[in-house]
Amino acid sequence: MSGTVEQTVLKLRTHAAKSGLLHGIKRLLTYSPIALWREHLALRGAERNWRGNILCCLPYLNTGGAEQVHADILSTIADQRPLIVICGFSENRAFAYTYGQCGTLVELPRLLNHPFTAASAHRRLARLLDAQVAPVLFSSLTSAFFDLLPLIRPGIRTYYLQHAFLYQPEGNVQHKLWLRHFQRVDGYIFISQRSKGEYERFLFMNNIPQSHFGKLQFISNAVQHFGSVKTHERTGVLFVGRNSPEKRLDLFLALCDRLEAEAPVRFRFTVVGADPVAGHPRVQFKGRVNDHQALSAIYQQHDLLALTSTREGFPLVIMEAMANGLAVLSTPVGDVPERLGADHAIVTSNIEDDTVLREMAHAAMALDHDRDRLQRMKASALQKAKSEFAPQQFRERYRALLLGTVD
Repeated sequence: MSGTVEQTVLKLRTHAAKSGLLHGIKRLLTYSPIALWREHLALRGAERNWRGNILCCLPYLNTGGAEQVHADILSTIADQRPLIVICGFSENRAFAYTYGQCGTLVELPRLLNHPFTAASAHRRLARLLDAQVAPVLFSSLTSAFFDLLPLIRPGIRTYYLQHAFLYQPEGNVQHKLWLRHFQRVDGYIFISQRSKGEYERFLFMNNIPQSHFGKLQFISNAVQHFGSVKTHERTGVLFVGRNSPEKRLDLFLALCDRLEAEAPVRFRFTVVGADPVAGHPRVQFKGRVNDHQALSAIYQQHDLLALTSTREGFPLVIMEAMANGLAVLSTPVGDVPERLGADHAIVTSNIEDDTVLREMAHAAMALDHDRDRLQRMKASALQKAKSEFAPQQFRERYRALLLGTVD
């Protein structure tokens, strides 16, 4: 390792240590001893009763596209009764029942992060996994996976699902720290070809030989429910997602305001997945919707999905919308420009606020005036979804991966 690389790693570890110290102090002062004891008892119950062989470390139970993907993966191995460990604090428990139906669900956000219990909790999970026959460790979006890698015995197969990734020469701090475990990971799974390519750049620039890139795999997400193309008197424009900086709900609401000002009462606007925002009386806020049939019904009441994100892999909401007969308005994020065509989607020229607002408003107005074109785009979207997003291949790929039946 060169001196420059050593200095970079030292800086990263020093930064992580300082950050960890501050987080540790906060956790020491705020974590409830009673809640910690409850989590200890939950883990002890798993130690006594779990008889599976796949341990899944996942971040949250709350509403979200990633959580839906995790639920779909768990459903493919439900007959194996995996141990599902939730490592972070969920905003809500929307997926608790779904996850619980797929295996043994244990929530350990305090036990795995408290400065006095974290090391012991990780060792207990490692011993539990070591004790199983042909064990497998699977994870996504959580550092617990990398904390467990040095603790488990050699030969245990390990897989990490990376939803999105953007190579940043001056960033990617956490991923650079995790690189010391790269050799121990059997497979990195990506849902986006662009993210996979970005990660390859990241590895190359951090001196990982290209001969090791074979452990990077692409498995497309799937849609579990398909609808049909509907006709509506007023064009329905839909947003599905959290109210987070990268999703830019505020930009979608600005789009609604512009369309309503330019064509009063011509459009219907709906938001799913976020709480109501004041000042937008024409927008219907549905809140969080986790029931598949209810969500499918909402999709089919609309004509256009508007995705205003600054960063994505390949969004599940696009796949769900297309599977329910919606055309797509989207920013050029992740795999969107490569995987969507002009016959079913309109992609903006960049992700800048003004450009997105102007181009999406123009596209929505044009499609509202040309309903025949709109219906053709919706039909094309549904057809593409049926041919590319069906769940059978998704199920087969994940079962083969996690059950060890890959040729």
